[in-house]
Amino acid sequence: MRFTKRSVAVAIVAAGLAATLAACTSPVQEPNPAAQSAATSSTGATTGPSGTSAAPEPSPTKSVVTDIKNQPGSSDGYVGALKDVTVKKCEAETAPASFSGVVKNPQNSTQSYRIYVSLLSGSKTIGVSQVNVDKVPAGAEQEWSGTLNVGEKGARCVLRVERTAV
Repeated sequence: MRFTKRSVAVAIVAAGLAATLAACTSPVQEPNPAAQSAATSSTGATTGPSGTSAAPEPSPTKSVVTDIKNQPGSSDGYVGALKDVTVKKCEAETAPASFSGVVKNPQNSTQSYRIYVSLLSGSKTIGVSQVNVDKVPAGAEQEWSGTLNVGEKGARCVLRVERTAV
């Protein structure tokens, strides 16, 4: 097949015209499910435009209940002392949560302890409480306990312990 200058010119003009017309037309709008409205029923279930159930909207995040007097890590010269503390009780599934245990001072001098009890439900923190155990003599044991006005099914206690020489 033989191309003439005229047929090449017509092809170029036709391609340019097609591109220009394509740019002037509005693009086809694809449906956007995220932009469609949803309604919440009286039971709290969310339904989409077709009336089918959709994932429920997340509930507002509950704030963490805290009862601490000192920011963790704020004591001069503290050392981590998790191994000095045992938990005997952690009842965190109902409010108020209660927890207790024993501190055993392995040092040759009197020590004071800050025990931060974090209440965790799954991977989220629902509360933090500080229990101070002051002036535990060298080699001695002392009981500790605390409560926090929060609780949740499946919650557990996780400790951070700081020890300072007196």
